[in-house]
Amino acid sequence: MFDNKNKSSLNNSMSDNFYKNGEYRRPQKWLLSLRADLYLNQILHLVHISSDCHILEVGCDSGQLTELLKKRTHSVVGIDINPIPVNNSGKDYLRVMDAQELSFPDRSFNLVVSAHTIEHLPNVLKALCEFERVLRPGGFLILIYPWEPIRGYTLLPEALLYYRSIKKCRQIHLHNFTPRKIDRLLTGSSLVQRNWRIFFVPHPNFISVLHKA
Repeated sequence: MFDNKNKSSLNNSMSDNFYKNGEYRRPQKWLLSLRADLYLNQILHLVHISSDCHILEVGCDSGQLTELLKKRTHSVVGIDINPIPVNNSGKDYLRVMDAQELSFPDRSFNLVVSAHTIEHLPNVLKALCEFERVLRPGGFLILIYPWEPIRGYTLLPEALLYYRSIKKCRQIHLHNFTPRKIDRLLTGSSLVQRNWRIFFVPHPNFISVLHKA
């Protein structure tokens, strides 16, 4: 399990009601689909997905990436805290669920994928602890997150366009991460960061591969 000493520094007081109540303006569907293709391409370069792999996608929105993953294996579940895209998707393999409180049994999945979710979560360590719990030994966790030297800077155009306020950048992105910060978060856990790289969609993004010993 994770080292409790780190928890206080990553408990953000901002509420995730911003996502639950529909205030957050989601990217357009065509952009989500384009990102899903790019994310899948990156994932397949780093891990092998067999036909019997059990996969969880965290932060699935309306399931663009989940649908692509489902074409490669028979067992895929996507979760998102926002009920609007999940309920409107028409996909029975999507569920409304908080990444910080997963309702799945221990060791349910071989692969957990989370694209652009951890930077939004009030309690990142709690979520990582849940990801570790539901992963089977030998399984992998894929994290995709923005490269931001200043937290929220990649959201400046959206904040001005949708909210008329740059302050929203830091309400949407509660944290900024690097692979080195991810390593520090893993202290005391069974997860080990095995690989990472940078790719562009169009902003630079990190993708980290974590392995459960």
